[in-house]
Amino acid sequence: MAVSNTFPKQAPGRFPFENPFPAWHPLADFMTAEPAIVSFIWQFIVCALCTVAAIVLIYNSRGKSNLNATLAFYIFGTCGAIASFIFFDSGKSFSILGVLHNTGEVVLLLLFVTGGKLKNWILPFTLFYYSIVIALIIVFPWPFDAVWFKIQGLISDFALIIHFYNLLIANKHSQTTQYLPVNTNSTNHTNGISTLIGNVSSAIGRRDSSEEENETVPEEIGVSLDEATSWTRFYFPLAAAFIHAFGNTPTTMFGKSAFWYDLFLFSYGVAYPLYTYFIYLNIKAEDSKSLKGRVVWPEYTKFDHVKIFVVSLILDLIVMAFAAVNA
Repeated sequence: MAVSNTFPKQAPGRFPFENPFPAWHPLADFMTAEPAIVSFIWQFIVCALCTVAAIVLIYNSRGKSNLNATLAFYIFGTCGAIASFIFFDSGKSFSILGVLHNTGEVVLLLLFVTGGKLKNWILPFTLFYYSIVIALIIVFPWPFDAVWFKIQGLISDFALIIHFYNLLIANKHSQTTQYLPVNTNSTNHTNGISTLIGNVSSAIGRRDSSEEENETVPEEIGVSLDEATSWTRFYFPLAAAFIHAFGNTPTTMFGKSAFWYDLFLFSYGVAYPLYTYFIYLNIKAEDSKSLKGRVVWPEYTKFDHVKIFVVSLILDLIVMAFAAVNA
């Protein structure tokens, strides 16, 4: 398939190691300027530390939260993507590890589909998703390989903002309502307060599936927890998802801007510590044995998931349209 000469010419792989593989961007001096290098080193060091911290926190925790484990995998995958960027720059070779970042986002999205349960089909689905994304990147010529990589990644970025907002609202509502049922495994209400897309039950929604079935309410339920370990802790993953999307979106739309590129690199060093800090708070909340400490998942219908996908796709296509105009 012949590539039109109107497409920008690919630059060779650059900072910090030169390589013979073409990158997913044209030549740009600001990508090897000092601010970009400092921002890059910042994001790598911070994400590496977050990976170690997340693993240590989960290893030493008493609980078995699916959300904590998935976030740790997501942080680890992001660190792997940054390491791949060091050696290959953004491009086909980079994508082998780079897509691990997007795969972590997909697993998070699947948790929202299943209400916090790691179903048996999630692993094969994730492997299938990873394989399809890589296969299309290999097959597509420039610039369609880069466009495909961006499209599949931005959809997840926008969808996670919606889901984490709904998660915040679901847990806030569960702690402010006067009705606290002992067993919430079978709760499946659809008539509750509205979130961005979907509903929050008028009672408490689904509990984290890592908890034991038919667990009774602990005696210390009346003990008030610190605000940081109650529903307010869900502000942190919401802020992290927003910061990551905000860093990724402008640099995609305005690829020739040094400012947005540096901000994109720097944003990783802000977003992923917030995810790691949430893991710490969530473990602390779960170890308190209070009913308030568990994760309450928002209720969705199948149509809700379709709406979230469509909204995310529309935002994605708007960003890519700006990117095409400014290429």
